[in-house]
Amino acid sequence: MKKKILILIPTKLFYRNFITTNAFEKIESEYECTFLIPSSLGVDFKNRKCIEYSFSNMQLMSYEFFSSVILNNLLRTNIEKSLTFKYRVNRQKRGLDYLFFSIKKRPFRSFLRFLFYSLITKPAQFFVDHILPTKWFFSIFLNHLASKTELSNQIHKFSGDLCIAPSSGADSLLYLIIRSCNLSRTHIHLTIDNWDNLSSKTIFFEKPDSISVWSKQAKNHAHLIQGIDEEHISIVGCSRYDYYFKYEKNNTPDNVVNGKYVIFLGTALNYNEEYFVNFSYEIIKELNRELPEDKRVNLIYRPHPYRQIAPEKIYSGKGVNEEVIIDQEINSKIVDKRNVLPDLNRQTILLDHAEFVIGGLTSMLLESNILFKKYIAIAIDDKTSMNTNMKDAFFSYEHFQGIESIDLIDVCFSQEALKLSIINSINNNKNLTDIQKRKIDYSREYFIHKPSYSYKKSIFNAINKYVKQN
Repeated sequence: MKKKILILIPTKLFYRNFITTNAFEKIESEYECTFLIPSSLGVDFKNRKCIEYSFSNMQLMSYEFFSSVILNNLLRTNIEKSLTFKYRVNRQKRGLDYLFFSIKKRPFRSFLRFLFYSLITKPAQFFVDHILPTKWFFSIFLNHLASKTELSNQIHKFSGDLCIAPSSGADSLLYLIIRSCNLSRTHIHLTIDNWDNLSSKTIFFEKPDSISVWSKQAKNHAHLIQGIDEEHISIVGCSRYDYYFKYEKNNTPDNVVNGKYVIFLGTALNYNEEYFVNFSYEIIKELNRELPEDKRVNLIYRPHPYRQIAPEKIYSGKGVNEEVIIDQEINSKIVDKRNVLPDLNRQTILLDHAEFVIGGLTSMLLESNILFKKYIAIAIDDKTSMNTNMKDAFFSYEHFQGIESIDLIDVCFSQEALKLSIINSINNNKNLTDIQKRKIDYSREYFIHKPSYSYKKSIFNAINKYVKQN
């Protein structure tokens, strides 16, 4: 009889990144797998065995409130463990520097926010961090939920060997899942979904029994920042990046552009991105005047769907030169609902056919690099965004430390450097040799592991030893 594994898929993001990529295919072939999903997920698991759960509004609201308090508490009280923790805490502050910076644009609102932070938020944070036994209250609350919710009851009923949970490091239900597994004495294995998860979100309140990560860098973050024993950390790569590593050239995406193009990739942070899109376009436009028609390039702007600005500005292209092509896959449906995700296949094809890529600091610089596309990374202070400009991000995010060492990534700290890099990339865009590609693979290995075989087998090997021990 096959041993049993429970796999938790709480969001559509994890459905796309793990189910549509068949990340657990080998695990499913070797074990009897059951998927535990929210009743509201609304996606097709293609004849897989699924158990649904739901929450009452009161349960969900109270849990999200308490978990947000503890997440912020852990972020502040462990501020020295990660550069990103410091960065995020500083962004939340409304001190004099912020007041002077923003008062020119919105003087009345800025002054009120400064007063609110100084008189209410700051004292409340001090009370939560140093006086109130926050962790004790949250632990009691978790135990209460773990005996009352459908999610926990289904975990308690599970009589198998292992639970697997994809994780962003600060998922809304993560701690309830881990606590429920601990109470049931079921081994819980987390598969980390994104590059910065372990160094930017918070410290795990409840630690998993074991964890799978992207790379050596992520293993260091899991051990040094999260305090997980090295023997229980497996380097397996990334499920959706397996798609990039195995990608074979395909046709250009429909309804994008005819001819050559450069992509400008947006980031989630709210900096003056439109300025740099227009700046890049003007350089390309000037160069096109000197090139024969068949060698001229267009600029496609692909905004980040979750950028921290008003949604209508993202997909409308507001503030961007009208001759810049806006990638229409990023639209109001994605931005407003967050229940429709960009298609991995189309995204990969779009990147692969680009001459090169320009953009802010985002995980897509790794995706571009896997496809051997030069990435011109903007790390410039735009002088208009406090704490969210790309220069601050470069020096303040833990996971960006050392990315300038990756071949084909050109980090630009000034507009002049950005201009020169764009000109050089258009004038000297040549095909890479196999030796050059192997060198590029090696240069990024610390940040994203290229598996010698598929992710499916890597994650199977990572969890297999725990199933055998139980």
